[in-house]
Amino acid sequence: MSIIFSLQRRSLWILLGITVFWILIWTLNLRYPLNTDSVGYATLSNNLFETGQYIIRGKVNDVFVPGHSILSYPFALLFGLNTGFKVASLIYGIGLLFASFFLFRRVVDEPTAGLAAFLLGLSFTESWLLSVGNADMLYGLEFFLCLLLYLRAIEKPSLFPWLGVLIGITLLTRYMGIALLPIVFLTTCIQKPRLLRSSYFWSLFIIALAIFSLWFLRNYLTFGHAFGAFHIISTVHSPTPMWETVIHNTIFYFHPAHSIGFLFPWMIAGLWIYWRRAPLLTIALPLSLLLCYVYPPVTSRFLVATIPLMHIFTAMGVRFSLQKITPWVIISLFLLALFVQAGMTCLYSLPQCSAFARQHIAFIPDELGFSQEGAESMQQAFDWIENNAPEKPIISSLILADDLPFRRQHRPTLNIVLVPSCEEATLAVVQNRMVITGSTVLATSKTRPFMDVRSIPKELCKASLPWDPEAHYW
Repeated sequence: MSIIFSLQRRSLWILLGITVFWILIWTLNLRYPLNTDSVGYATLSNNLFETGQYIIRGKVNDVFVPGHSILSYPFALLFGLNTGFKVASLIYGIGLLFASFFLFRRVVDEPTAGLAAFLLGLSFTESWLLSVGNADMLYGLEFFLCLLLYLRAIEKPSLFPWLGVLIGITLLTRYMGIALLPIVFLTTCIQKPRLLRSSYFWSLFIIALAIFSLWFLRNYLTFGHAFGAFHIISTVHSPTPMWETVIHNTIFYFHPAHSIGFLFPWMIAGLWIYWRRAPLLTIALPLSLLLCYVYPPVTSRFLVATIPLMHIFTAMGVRFSLQKITPWVIISLFLLALFVQAGMTCLYSLPQCSAFARQHIAFIPDELGFSQEGAESMQQAFDWIENNAPEKPIISSLILADDLPFRRQHRPTLNIVLVPSCEEATLAVVQNRMVITGSTVLATSKTRPFMDVRSIPKELCKASLPWDPEAHYW
């Protein structure tokens, strides 16, 4: 608690202001249920503690490491699976904000750390992750706690074994945590090479890898091989050459549109001028994405630990430019960049705001490639179903079967299935542009991209769907 009281009043107001802002965003997004991976983590948590089985979607799982499901279970107990995992994401996100601030304050200075925290508050990728219930925010919090503990362990080497424990837990939350080991090693080689002779220092690597190896031991005992369906399998067998994947992924993750927008030039300036001043942050910035360079799927959520690092160098660049260039020019450009960040936060992090913008700004396309695209429109369709549909099966080819129960908010008895019985008319939630001959439109969402609730006659139940190449659902 004393570390909070040591803050300057301005920094404290910044942190509290961002916290309130994030809670507001989170509250507005409560209406949207968990989906895809988040459902997997939630159901895994429930199965693990309620039945003792490591099962997702009826199968023993060999992909999702257990950290998030275990640590978030208390929230699920208090608030239920859907809301509980959303509460967990919010708490972890606020923890990430404070942990990154205290790290930056220690490495750089408090005013720069406060500016970086302010910029993080307007990060459109981070604010969306507050609401999804995934493992990203927990991983980001653990990442910065590890770096904070590392700085403390440099002064007191007996803490290195505890750092190994924390890195091991981080690895059991996200595989990406492996990046912490080279970050710690390289920073030590540059800043404190004498620690390379310390047994305490080397113990952290042994402990972290020993904890992580429990996951592979479990896979071996369960499946007969250590890796199971570990993501490295899909990476190794990818038809795309590794060098192409690395180039493609590097461009994606450091593309301004996927990270910090028009703030990017200040980040480059800050990195160029101050990279020697903060070797830990300089090394951590590119290495935080270590596994992401070779993992074929790309997504902005993997930047959860990288974007705060981008912001601290951005803050350095802004403060330097204010000293060297006419202030009103820098302030004008900076405010323009913040305006763009706020707009992206609206479009990316708030489905209701995004839908409102599409409704009133004609040139904004229906599909921008954001992860929450159409969330408001689809939820409106399901709201109509909850309020108006009889107890009939419902099908949607746009979401997974496991996602459907999380959409039942007020009628838990509503029979929602993915594959209809074909004994009665079936409701489908589809995009407005989809053509289903013989179907009847019962309702359409009020916002773009428009979603229809359609009634499919039972005699057309086995008809193939034009947007489903496998046509398994009918």
